[in-house]
Formats: sequence, structure tokens, C-alpha cells
Amino acid sequence: MRRELRQAVEFLREGKVTERKRAIDDITQWFTSSNSIAKIGGNCDEWVEIFDAFGVAAKHEHEAVKKKVRAKGTESNLSKLEKLSAAFRIVVESSIPHLNNTALETLVPALVYVMKLPHGLEEGIGPNYARALLGITSYPPHVRSFTDKIWLSVSRLAWAVLFEDKATGPASWIEDDPKIKGTPTFDASQETVASSVQLLFATVIRHLCESPFAPLIEREIVRPNPGEDMPQEAKWAYYLLVKFCRYFETYAVSATSHVDMIPALYHLLERVELNRIADMIWFSRKIWSRLVTLMKGRVRSDHAYLLVILKILLPYYIHNSFENLNADTTQDSLDSGSSSGLRELAKFIDQSAPLKSGIDCLSLESLRLEFSPEGENTSTGFRATTFQYGPAFTASQAHTWVVLELQSDLLFNAYRIDEANPPSRVSGDGPPTKKVHLENSIQHLLSDLRTSDILDQRLFRLQCLLFLIDRHWNLIDSAQQANVSTNLLQILGASELLDTFGFLCLAALAAGSQQQRNLPSGYWENAWAHGYRSLNSSPSACRAASHLLNALLFWNRVEKSVVNRYIDQFATDFRNAEDWFAQSRKDDNMPNMGQLFASQMSQFAPTLSRQTVTFPTITEASCALLSRMITIADADAFLCQLHLEASARTWLQGSLSRAFTSGTPLSQMIRPGKISKDTEKLRKSASKLDSHFNAQDILGLLQAICSLTTKPTLRCSTPLPDDSLIKAILAYQSDRILRGMALPTLKLQGLTSQQGRAT
Repeated sequence: MRRELRQAVEFLREGKVTERKRAIDDITQWFTSSNSIAKIGGNCDEWVEIFDAFGVAAKHEHEAVKKKVRAKGTESNLSKLEKLSAAFRIVVESSIPHLNNTALETLVPALVYVMKLPHGLEEGIGPNYARALLGITSYPPHVRSFTDKIWLSVSRLAWAVLFEDKATGPASWIEDDPKIKGTPTFDASQETVASSVQLLFATVIRHLCESPFAPLIEREIVRPNPGEDMPQEAKWAYYLLVKFCRYFETYAVSATSHVDMIPALYHLLERVELNRIADMIWFSRKIWSRLVTLMKGRVRSDHAYLLVILKILLPYYIHNSFENLNADTTQDSLDSGSSSGLRELAKFIDQSAPLKSGIDCLSLESLRLEFSPEGENTSTGFRATTFQYGPAFTASQAHTWVVLELQSDLLFNAYRIDEANPPSRVSGDGPPTKKVHLENSIQHLLSDLRTSDILDQRLFRLQCLLFLIDRHWNLIDSAQQANVSTNLLQILGASELLDTFGFLCLAALAAGSQQQRNLPSGYWENAWAHGYRSLNSSPSACRAASHLLNALLFWNRVEKSVVNRYIDQFATDFRNAEDWFAQSRKDDNMPNMGQLFASQMSQFAPTLSRQTVTFPTITEASCALLSRMITIADADAFLCQLHLEASARTWLQGSLSRAFTSGTPLSQMIRPGKISKDTEKLRKSASKLDSHFNAQDILGLLQAICSLTTKPTLRCSTPLPDDSLIKAILAYQSDRILRGMALPTLKLQGLTSQQGRAT
């Protein structure tokens, strides 16, 4: 240590009042220079010596203030404390990259001790100490190295400051059990707003909960003898759950502190949900209404973590009790009282999702339309049985996906609760009247879908129905399945945009229908007719229609004799795109191919004969449909004579040539939210003509054209965007197997992992 710095440190520790004041100024000036900081570097012994001197000086100054209080003259001493705390903060922030665990074991307790002293958290003094502590906890290597004792002392202080409790009292950490009858609940009569110091400690709590080594899970705790209480370490996670309940009741309108506390709650639940099931069931009921209220707020920055928190709490919220964890029936496992909470959140999402910033409808251009391989779990990542995320999938679209998935879970579980506990109307004096049939959540969704006049809202509800079919179809009763199936066909034709996702719903229906006796006669033939007519529509509608036809063939929803007739008709109607373009230029005087592709393909559909079918662009759906039809045709002696593979080869050659030579992107692009800032984040691949196919699709089609017996095994994967919500969802889904073991009744509720239904 340099001589001048050592002298200042000695004055700070043992000097008189004037010497301490001069030492504070010298140290502050010393640590404002990066060269001076570099001279100490990683010499942690010198850092420890400096921190120890600051601790001694702070103790002397606080004792001086305590004496002056009695003499009623504290202004000058408080000013000295403010300068001391500012110098302490500068030194700590300068030392953070250079400290080791030994230095932290000296520094952190010293900071906690100083803040517990009288006037340690006053305005002008407390923010400096809090920022110094925040600098340590926000540095991941440091907060991860905290011992249990240090983590507890910092967390205890942070919560005490947040609630304005006495930091040294037992109530600053130990909480009474609110589940015990007679225990008073928290006083939320006066809503408060967090101060600047409390906001800093809210951020400290977030970093503490983010640490993967936070002592939230019981490790190596010796079980007590019968009659003895569990050690306090076993209750730390529960204490935090109680404190979060208290926080959201105390700071119901403090949106600023929610920015830190909501992510902190997510990290806590991520760690403890499978280890404290009984506490999670209680906590979900206690906090659910508060979280729903937060969802309705104007600040959307915390919306992503709220979605994940609600997904985590949902299976516990609908569960009846911990004693019925292994119930064999749905009626015993589901809590009938949770239906109103589910409906309230579902109603809010339904009314606001298509209109709020950052929650737009799912775009077809952001999806890849392919079937999940047999046995693949479709609950991992952003995947479904008949579609998954594509190259144009952005963080905004991931947000929409999570909202739709949560909405489908809410509607399904509200439906299951209503079915397990049918409502009845009882008169006041006489006998119970006849049970009144009330519209369940699925019927209500279908009714709103038919009657809504707003296109975006209808599209969002249709997409909710898509996820409902994909995730929960086989757990819905047969009468309700028939109702949904009938309404799907009635929706088609209202709008081309609705038709595209209507086709995806029908494809998911084809994948999920285990038995078809409840469907009307000729249902799948009508679905084929709708899809076949849309092959000559816009590129998006053609792509969705091709996907539907492929699904009907893949899952054998149409009889073999009818399939042969359909393929015969398709082989006759299928024309090479070059012939169609030549005819279109002759009829419409189109100047060249580039201008044709730059315009909307749908405007030329009326010029086509009803007996003409073509694919204007090459997509994964068109390749899969042609491959499927060629394979079926090769197995039939009559269809083989139509040489469908020759027409497909010519079409593929021309489509590839146009896709790789044309520089004009299609106009059917992803639609970001009305106020969304995600427009500039669209991937460059989404604006190319080849954005909807890859080598995997081309090889699959070539294998069918060449009649090869060996199928290509190439799988082209697409990376997900780097986003906190996506990471949180992937982390949540990674525990699906453990969650199914810890909560067996989730199998009754359709919330466990789902296997791909391809056969």
C-alpha cells in the first residue's frame, strides 16, 4: 500500500475528528483515479484493511451523532456521516472486480453492521450504503460465493428496510404462519409507495434470489427427533413466500419496485416449487388475485415474468389440498373455488391481449408447419404437434405464444372444474330447483369467436382454440369435441386471415382425434374441400391449406378410395408454375417475373380455372404435401401412370430458381404489435423467398420424386431468440418430468408433458 494511502487509512481508523475528515477527502480523491485503483489490484489484504478502517470510522461517527442527539445538534455530524458513506461507496465500487471470498467475508458484514446503526439508513446516508451493497450483490461471482450466514444477514436487512421493520428484531426474518387459524393477516389498509432506499433494497432482493446457490432448498439438514421443531434453515423458503405475500399487499400500487420484486418472485418459485408443495398450494391461493390485478396494470415491463409466475402457480392454484395430492378422480383433485380466479384472468387476457402493446396475435410467418416426430415431447420449447417456431420467430412472438398457451390452460381447467362440479340453483325456502345449464368456458370461447366484430380479437380467440386443441383435446368430452369441430367449419370463409389459422386448427384436430364417431358424416371430406379450394389463394392461405391436406393424409382421416380420387384430381389439376405465369402474363399483360412476385399473388387467383392448382412459392408445407401424394400415388398402379413426380420435379426446379435469383421479398410479412418495438428485430431470413423451406424439406421431396427407400435423416434446427422470457419458459419446461412426479394429479388436468401424437 502506498505511503500516503496507508497514512490516510490510519487516520481514518485512529485519528481525531479533523484527521478523519481529511482522510475521507484523501481516500475519495485517491479512488477516483483508475491508475490508483490498479496499484492495489488484487491485493485483498489491503482491501480488507481499508474496509476495516471504514467500519471503525463509521462506528465512531455514529456514536458521535448519538451523543449529539441528546445535545440537539446533529446537522454537522450527519453531514460527516454522509461524506463517509459516499467515500465508502466509492471504495467498494472500485474494489468489486478485485475481491475474493475472504475480503467479502469482511466487507459485507461491515456494511450490514453500519446500516443497522442509528441514522445508518437516513436520507443521504442510506442510499450510499445501499448502492455499495447493491454493487456487490449485482456482481454474479460475489453473490454466488455468499455463505448461508452472509446471504441470510443481507436478505434479512433488505426485507426489514422494505417493510420498515426493525432490522435487529426477530420479525425482520421469522414470520408467523398465516395458515394457522387465528393468526392476524397483514394490514393493507394503507397502500404505500417505496422510497429510493427501499427501491435499492428491492433490487438487492432480486439479485439474492437470482443466485443459484441461495439457501432456499434444505441441504444436509439433520432431521429432528420426534417432538422437536425443525431447524430454522428448513423454513427460510417459506418465510420468503410469506414476505412476498406481505409485499404485494403493502406495495399494491408501487409499480417501480415491482420491476425487481416480480423477477425475484419468479426466481424463488423456480427453486422451491417442487420442494414445498403444501406451501405452494397455500401461496398460490393467497397471491393469485394480486397477480391478476398486476396483469391489468399499465406497466408492461414485468408482464413476461408475470406470465411465467402464473404458469408455475396454476397447477397448485387449482389443486384441492395437499391431502388430496394423490386423488384418483378429477372431482377430488380440483378446487371448485378456483374457477372464478381462472375466469377472471382468462377474461382479462381475452379482452386486452390483441390490443395491448407487446401482445399481438401469432403470425403464420413466424411458424414452421411440420409434424412433430413420433414420440417427441411437444411441451419442450415452442413446439406443438403440428407446428413450431420458425426462422422469423421473435421475442414478441414468443410472448404471444406464452399468452396463448396460458389462456388455453385457463379455459381448459375452468371447463374441467365446471364439469366436475356442475352448478345448480337452490331457492330460499322451497326444495332445490332444477339444475340450470350454464355456458362453460369452451362454449363461451366459441360464442365469442362467432359474434366478435373485431378481426384481431377473433383471430386471437381462434389461436386460443388452436392451442386448446393441441394441448388438451383428448381430455375434452365427446359432446364438446363435436361442438368445437362443427364450429370450426362454420368459421371458414369469413376472412382469409381466419382461414389460415382455421386450417391449422383442423390440422391439430386431425392429429388429436382418437375416435371420429362423434363427428358429422363427411366432416373430413368437407375439410379437404375447403383446403383444396384455398390452394389457389394467397401464399399464406395456400401454405396453411397444404398443411391441412397433408395432415388429413398423414393421419388417415379420409378413406383410401376417396384419397385415390383426390390425388387423381390433384395430379390432373396440378400445373407447373411457369405455365401459369406465362398464361397470367398473356391475360394480364404482366411485364416480368420479378414484378409478379413483388405483388400480391392472390390478385391473380380469379384468373385461374377451377381445374388449375399450383403453388406460387415453395414452402415446407407444399414440399410435404407433394411428397405425401407422390408416395401414395407410387403405391397405386393407376395413379402411378399420372407421373405426378415429373410435374413435381419441374415445379421444384422452377421454384428453386426463382427463390434464389429473385431479390424482391414477399409482402406477406409478420405483423408486429401496434405499439410494439419489435419491428426492427425481425430476422433477415424472414424477408427472403426461401424463409419457409430448408434443405430438410427439399431432400424429403427429392426422396419421394426419386422413389428412394431410405429417408433423409437431416434435421435443420433453428435457434431461438436470446430473450429472458424464452429462457424462463425453457427452464420451466425442463422440470416437467419432476413436476409430473411431484403432482400426479396433473395427469388428470392435462398440464403435464405431452408426447407427439404422430403415428
